[in-house]
Parts: sequence; structure tokens; C-alpha cells
Amino acid sequence: MGGWARKAPGVLAGPGDTAPSVNEPGSVSPSSDVSTSDQVRLTLPARPEFVRLARLVTAGLASRLGFSYDEVEDLRIAVDELCYLLVGAHGHEGDVVLTFSTSGQLLDVVGEGRPASDEPLSPFSERILDAVVESYEIQRTPQSVTFRVTSRHQDR
Repeated sequence: MGGWARKAPGVLAGPGDTAPSVNEPGSVSPSSDVSTSDQVRLTLPARPEFVRLARLVTAGLASRLGFSYDEVEDLRIAVDELCYLLVGAHGHEGDVVLTFSTSGQLLDVVGEGRPASDEPLSPFSERILDAVVESYEIQRTPQSVTFRVTSRHQDR
């Protein structure tokens, strides 16, 4: 397999891989050698049916950082709302690029792509984002939209 080994049934791990370790059947926890700072880049076709992948990666990374169920769901909602600016209801040609950065208990998501329309974020979406994430920002030019959303795991 050329440098790849099985860490758990169905999981391949290679050099430098920080895959979760398996404690018992059905239970997965982050391994102790997880880096405190990682970056994941996801490129998707600018179509609504692919936004679910953005939500899935968001949930996976937030869970890995120890976010609670409610914190994960809030962040998924925020990423979904902001991806809508890049994809719209019907999609378009081109790609959406999402960069997920983790540092400690912080998850930062930056999305970039062509605007789906000239419409700004709706007041309803703004209220949702204000309620569910620590901070977000949107930069718009005629050719592109970039958003950033940041959320921090709150120890309770």
C-alpha cells in the first residue's frame, strides 16, 4: 500500500495522518496527536446539491474540536446561509472554495466564489447568523463574494 496502513477497520492512515483512534466499537474520539492548527480546503461545484458537503465538513471539524451538538448545528446553519450567497437557489457555472481553519477551540470558515446574484444577504439570514455564530463578515465585488464565519467552542 506504499506508506499507508490500517488504523481501524475501513480507515487508512498514512504518514502524518491524524485519524481518530477507536476506543471501542461504535465510539470514536480524537487521537492525542491531533495538531492544534489544521486547514482543510474544499472545492465544490456552485450548485445547491453540493452545499451538503460543506455542512458535512463543517460538522465533522466542529465535532473534532469538541463542539457540543448545538454548537455544531449552529455552525452548520451559518455555513449553509453563507454558501447560499455563492450558490443561490439554482446554482451556476464555476466553483465555490471553502477553507476551514482550526486553532485550539476555534473554527474559521472562509468561502469564496462568484456571486449567485446581486442580492444582499436577507434580513432574516442576518438575524440567523447574528444568533448562531460568534462573528461573520461578507465582502462583495461585482466578480466575487468572500465570507468568513468564526465560531469558538464554549467550555461549559
